[in-house]
Amino acid sequence: MNNELSFYKGDDVYWQLTITIENDTIVDITDYIVNFTIKKYATDSDNDAILKKTITDHSDPTNGKTVIYLTKSDTDKIAVNTYIYDIQITDKNDKVTTVIKDTIEVLQDVT
Repeated sequence: MNNELSFYKGDDVYWQLTITIENDTIVDITDYIVNFTIKKYATDSDNDAILKKTITDHSDPTNGKTVIYLTKSDTDKIAVNTYIYDIQITDKNDKVTTVIKDTIEVLQDVT
């Protein structure tokens, strides 16, 4: 599945996601933590991540919906380049599952 993302440096960015697992089963993410991480290389430590966002307040948790929001100040700090990102969910029992991993491109804004 293609989950490549892109955004313009210095823009506010919103992505609405529906969290699913095997066979596109929607996950009730009530009380879940969703982590969005951008790294230069997959082998980089979490401490060396380009950006890390933790989401605990979801738009429609029983239907697996959450929003990842990057502010202008978040995206302005990231150099124009292509990176790797993932989205992990942590359930009530601290079980961690990676639900998406792909590339993310930061584009140069013209204005």
